[in-house]
Amino acid sequence: MPYRGGVTSGTVRDLRVWDAARLLAVEVQRAATGARARETADLWAQTRRAAESVGANIAEGCGRSTTPDRRRFFVIALGSVRETQHHLRLCRDYELIPEPQFLRLVGLAGVTRRMLESLIATMGPPER
Repeated sequence: MPYRGGVTSGTVRDLRVWDAARLLAVEVQRAATGARARETADLWAQTRRAAESVGANIAEGCGRSTTPDRRRFFVIALGSVRETQHHLRLCRDYELIPEPQFLRLVGLAGVTRRMLESLIATMGPPER
């Protein structure tokens, strides 16, 4: 169950996917800090922003009072995870991070993505 207590109960701190999103953002930041700064600053900045927006959108969704509003922010967070995965693949393709670090980061992003997909699925079909 995504929330400790249900989809509509609790706070963002009770949501495991929010913990996963925060870990992803922290690990992306660590990777960016260790990367060659000057020639890769723009790509790393975009990667960090994408990773940071995952947790921010989850938190914002948790603050919404209706299921459609919560779902909308969780779907935005899902898009940010996918954007993060794309940027991480570019970092690997440009040989900016070693393969083991890439695998760890993309693995964290994959876990976060699957958790978000599960959370969204528990909310039922979107309203038309």
